[in-house]
Formats: sequence, C-alpha cells, structure tokens
Amino acid sequence: MLLCTLLATAAGAAESFPVPAAIAPNVAFWEKVYGHYSINETVLHDRQELGIIYGTIEMEGAEVPGAGERNRQRVQAEILRIGSILRGLADGATPSTPGERKVAALFAKRSPAQLRQAADNIRAQGGLRERFQQGVRRSGAYIKEFRQMFIAAGLPQELAYLPHVESSFDPEARSKAGAVGLWQFTHDTGRRYLTVNHLVDERLDPWRSSQAAARYLKESRDALGDWPLALTSYNYGRAGMVRAKQALGSYERIFAEYNGGHFKFAARNFYSEFVAALRVARRLEADPAVARDRPRSSTSRELTQGLTITEAAQRYGVSRDSLLVHNPALLTPVVSGQRAIPQGYVLRLPATVSGTAVAAAGVAKSPGSSPQALHPPQERRGGEQKMVRYQVRQGDTVSSIARRHKIAAEMLIAANKLNREATIQVGQYLTIPSGTATQDDRTVHLERR
Repeated sequence: MLLCTLLATAAGAAESFPVPAAIAPNVAFWEKVYGHYSINETVLHDRQELGIIYGTIEMEGAEVPGAGERNRQRVQAEILRIGSILRGLADGATPSTPGERKVAALFAKRSPAQLRQAADNIRAQGGLRERFQQGVRRSGAYIKEFRQMFIAAGLPQELAYLPHVESSFDPEARSKAGAVGLWQFTHDTGRRYLTVNHLVDERLDPWRSSQAAARYLKESRDALGDWPLALTSYNYGRAGMVRAKQALGSYERIFAEYNGGHFKFAARNFYSEFVAALRVARRLEADPAVARDRPRSSTSRELTQGLTITEAAQRYGVSRDSLLVHNPALLTPVVSGQRAIPQGYVLRLPATVSGTAVAAAGVAKSPGSSPQALHPPQERRGGEQKMVRYQVRQGDTVSSIARRHKIAAEMLIAANKLNREATIQVGQYLTIPSGTATQDDRTVHLERR
C-alpha cells in the first residue's frame, strides 16, 4: 500500500510539474547545489547552460577573519583564468595544459563567437547542502499540515515544498528586497493577502502566510494555465508572466527565448529550483538519519475582544513565551504590552489548551486551515481603526475616493504610502482607514506584485 501511494504521488507530481528536456540540465544542477555541494564550496558554471560546470573552489569558513574578501578574490581570479582560456580558444590557440584541455572539452565544435560569449557567462554559485538539510529539519514542524492545506484547496501537495527555495523553511527569513517570512512575501504583496500593519505582520506567521501562498498560486494557475508558469510567477510576478505568455505562449519557449523586463537568471531558473528542491527534500525525508522537528500541535481561535499579551496568557492558562512562539505575527508594540492583540486576530494556542478555557476566554472558533480559510477575510483587520479595501475605478482620484469615504486625502495618501503626486491606477487596491465603505468596497480581488 505504501509503495502504491508513493508511486501515485510521484506520477501526480510528474504530471503537474513536468521537466522538459530543455530544463533537465538546470534541474540536475540545482539538485547538486542543494544536495551535493557544501556551503564551503563554490561551483563555477556557465550562466546560460547550467550543464557546463568548470569546477569547484574550496572556500574558507565564514568564521575565519578576513575570509570573505579572500574568498571573493579567489573566485574572481578563477573566473578571469577560465575567461582567458575561452578567449584564447576563440582566437585559435591550441590547448596545451590540463586546465586548458578541460575547458576545451566542454566546448567541442563551438564557434569563436560562442566561446567569447561563454567567457562573459561564467557564474559562481555557492553550495547549499548544509543549509538545505537544516531546512528539511525545520520543515518537520510544518510540512504535513501544509500538504493537507494545499490538498484541501484542490492544489498539488508538492507546492508545500516551495519554502525550501524561498527561505529554507526559516519563518524569520528576510531578503534584501524586503521579503519576509517562510513564504517571502514582500510588503506590498503581503498587504494584498494578509494583515500587515504596526501591530501584526502575518507574513511572519507560517500558517497564515501558507494560506496566502495557496491563494496566490491557485489564482496564478488559473490565469496562466500550468504550474511551470504559475510557479515562475511567484518569483517574477503574475502580470509579467501573463505578458511573457502572450509573447511566446509556452513555458519552454519562455525559458529559452524570453528576455523582457527583469526576466533574468533568477526567474528563468525558479521552476527548475523548485523541482530540484522537491526531489532533494523527498530523498532526505526518506533518510532515517535526517532528523526533523516535530509538528507543532495547536488550535486556532478568533478573538472577540482585544487582549494584551499578558491578559491572553492568563486567560488561556499558558505561558507568555508559549503564546509568542505560536503567534510570531505579533509585533513589538503587542509583544511589549504597549498595545493589545487586536479584536478579530486569529490566535493560535497550544493544543493542550482545553475547550473550557477557550470558551471562558470569550473567543470564537476560527476556520484554521480548512478550505474556507483560503478566502480573504472581509472584516479581520485589527487595530483601533477598521481597514477595508477599495479598488480604483475609471475616473477616480485620491480626492474623490477620500470624499466618498469621508476621510482626509492626506490620510488616504499616508495609509497607502503614495508618492508626492498621489498617483493611482485603475484596478489598484487602496487601504481605506475608515468604517464607512460599502460592502462592495470590501470585496477583495487579489493580485501579486
């Protein structure tokens, strides 16, 4: 029975997440990055043809003083050496050293122009083996529930493995671009799918952000038609992938030919990275020597009144630290006790909290990870103000929208961090810091990036 289940799962994954011949070398490359190359190794390869690997360089550990600069110089020197060999071959030089012959063998029957292009395409990639193993360990706390969440939403359960690419299952991960959390939502995208304000940032909540990721991916699959395109949109943006599909049609052609906008190395390789991460993660999950964190057993309830963190801990009979561990979305004003946990916030509690304690505390049961949780809440934005959404229509201006909702235009500009010209576009969603919006205004149609 177990074998049949595994075979059925593998067949389903192959159907939903195909590997065209054009990307097979890329998938193989990222499998090596995640599963073979150490964090103390840097692999030098061709940027366009990832199957062309020149070799690896042993790096000094980050804990060694001055290692960063020495490692950078070592990598740069090797890139220059390989580039010099390629340019010499392009000029007709006969390879005479073992190093030259090794490079020449990688480019048999290539034209001088192709060899010169290759000299400019040398890229360095650090190994991620240990980091990926740590991600598999951390994923044990979440992966089973995430798989069930995606299945309940009618989506392939394999999508639950995407955080291996995004954050290595680190719920506190932050990128240079401002993306936050296990699913790496940016601030703007996060506000379209989640509560993100000065009290609560649900991008930091693994469970809420997973529900948001499921909504995004489902909408992208509906808009783009297949999973390779939908997953690529998670990196590049849905609107950008719609334009790419309109230009070239299929994922294979987009992968091979598209160069519009910012569709560069990261976007081109994102789907390949996902497939590779899925394969490596499943191999490690099947390895009894790889320990994984235990699932966090918890229950979710929606607060019917605001409570400070201390009041919440006392009412539910749990420690303050336990409450914070289960609710990583709560920010400093709430954690410090200066502000209350907002009314309407879905509080996660240890599974050991009894139903009697929950009832006595005055909370309502939340939908948790049921399919209904994939629909955006209409009235769940916390704080003293009710925050609703408004979609910009033809003819709208900031002033007209502000008048309609009986607020100052300055408030609307500040709430949405608009530029000096207060530029808005038809179809854009604005946060309205008011309770006067109509029910139609509260209906949210979400779009990433």
